[in-house]
Amino acid sequence: EYAQDLMTLTIPARVSDGHFAMPFFYDPESGELDGLPVVARDDRTITTVTRHFSKVMVLERSLSEPKDRIDSSFEIGKDTWKFANEGAWGSTTGVCSGMTLGAVWYFKNRSRLGRKRLHAAHDTEVNFRTPALGWDDAQALRFVTIIQLEDDNATHDNGLSKLESALAKNETSYYADAWKTVKTTIETTGEPQYLAIFPEKGINGHAIVVLGVSESKEQFYVYDPNFPTQKDRYIQFKKGKAGIEPYSSAPNIRVFDKGPIPYTKLFPLLGSAVVNPEVIDEAWQKSRTRGTGAPPAASYQLMVLQEDGTEAPLVDGYQTNSDKLKLKLTTPTAATLRFKTLRPTG
Repeated sequence: EYAQDLMTLTIPARVSDGHFAMPFFYDPESGELDGLPVVARDDRTITTVTRHFSKVMVLERSLSEPKDRIDSSFEIGKDTWKFANEGAWGSTTGVCSGMTLGAVWYFKNRSRLGRKRLHAAHDTEVNFRTPALGWDDAQALRFVTIIQLEDDNATHDNGLSKLESALAKNETSYYADAWKTVKTTIETTGEPQYLAIFPEKGINGHAIVVLGVSESKEQFYVYDPNFPTQKDRYIQFKKGKAGIEPYSSAPNIRVFDKGPIPYTKLFPLLGSAVVNPEVIDEAWQKSRTRGTGAPPAASYQLMVLQEDGTEAPLVDGYQTNSDKLKLKLTTPTAATLRFKTLRPTG
C-alpha cells in the first residue's frame, strides 16, 4: 500500500569517518536494492522520505578519489523514446513525467530482462513500418500519456513539499546529499534515476533522467525528453558552494522553442520510495489496447476538398489524379489539433 503523501522515516546510523551512508529498500528474494532519498542527517541518524515501508538497510561507501565517470547501462538512442516531448492529446502541456518514468520502468522491467530495448521496441500500428519516426508510435504515446495523467498517483507532487523543506532548511547539506544519493544509487544498482527539476520561482516543473555522473566534473549526465537524441546534456553542480548552475529546458519542447526556462532546483525521486511501480505496470497494460483505460482519443474529421467542390473523407486508400490535395480538419471540441504530413520518398 502506498500513502497519498511522503512519510518521514528516521533511521539510527553511525557513519565511519571518510564514508557516506544512505538507506536502501532491500528485497531478500531477488537481492535487489532500491535507493531512498535523504532529506536530513546528523551524527546518529539519517532521515529519508517514502510512501511505503519495506525492509530497509543502510549502505556505507568510502568517499574515495573522485571518479571521472560512473554510468548506468542506460543509453540515449537505445533506451529512450524516438519522439520528443511535444505533449499529447490527453496532456497537451507535456508528457515529461510519463516519458521519464516510462523509460526508466521499461529499462528495469523489459530491457534488463532481455527484451528489445526501448528505442527499437515500438513502431506505428498501421500496416507499414516507420522506424525513423516516433510521433506515430501509438502504443508508446498512449503509455507515456497514461503515466502522465496518473502522475499524482505515481509520484504525488504534494510529497515534494518535504524535499523542498529540506532544501530550505540547509541548502548546503541538501545538495551534498542529493549528489551523493544519486551517485551512490547508480553505482550500486546500475540503474538510471528519475529527477524532478524546478525554476527558482513558478511551477513550470520538468522531469529528466540521470544516466550517469562525473565526480571530477561535478556533473549529472541526463536524458531530457525534450531532446531525445542529445547525448551531451548535463546538470552542473556549483563548484565550492551549494546548488546547481541554471539548466536550460522547459515543460515541453514547444515552450522551449518560445523561450527556455532556467531550472535551479532539483529533487531526486529515487525508485519505489516515491514512485509506485504498480501504477506504471497498469499503464503498460492499458496502453496495449485502445479500449477502456486508454487516454481519450482526439475527436476530429479530416475531409478532402475536391476540385468539383464536394468533400470526401480522407481514409486509407483514397485516390486522386490531382497533384494538389486540399484538406479540411474539423473538431467538435475547443482544442487545437496539430498534425504532421509526410512526403513519400523513393
